[in-house]
Amino acid sequence: MVKNIILRAVTHLHLWLPFLLLLSLNLFLAAQTWEEIRQNFSWVKAVPQSDIFKLRHFVLLSPLAFFATFAAHQTMKFSYLKTTNTAFSLGLCVAILSEYIQSFIPQRIASYFDVFSNIVAVAFGILVYWGGYYFFQKMRLHRLSSYRDDIPFLFVAILLAV
Repeated sequence: MVKNIILRAVTHLHLWLPFLLLLSLNLFLAAQTWEEIRQNFSWVKAVPQSDIFKLRHFVLLSPLAFFATFAAHQTMKFSYLKTTNTAFSLGLCVAILSEYIQSFIPQRIASYFDVFSNIVAVAFGILVYWGGYYFFQKMRLHRLSSYRDDIPFLFVAILLAV
């Protein structure tokens, strides 16, 4: 059983690439000081940040959770609940790991509220995936569209609209 799941994930590695790229970016940013981040990534300055609403966490972790759900759903052929649990577990691990890494970086502070913000962002990314999936299923049933694989483009369109 586990061997078949791993084999399917490896043979469909192209579906996991967006998740792996976002995972790498998230862990890379967690290991940087704020000065390094501001020098290397000018877009970070443009994203507003407050103590109550952590938009940067949404920008990084919602797409990660979206693509984790997409890849797990397309490659693992799990039930909806198991796919959601898999994506949420991956997102939770990334959320905790990024804050753990930050605890060792000078000028960075790991906080439980950041972990909570990361978890909310992960849940939002998963909800956007399932919302888009059911939307395209409904469209396919009504013969308006037969492209179920266009779901990642829906997420990009939503991000651009915001």
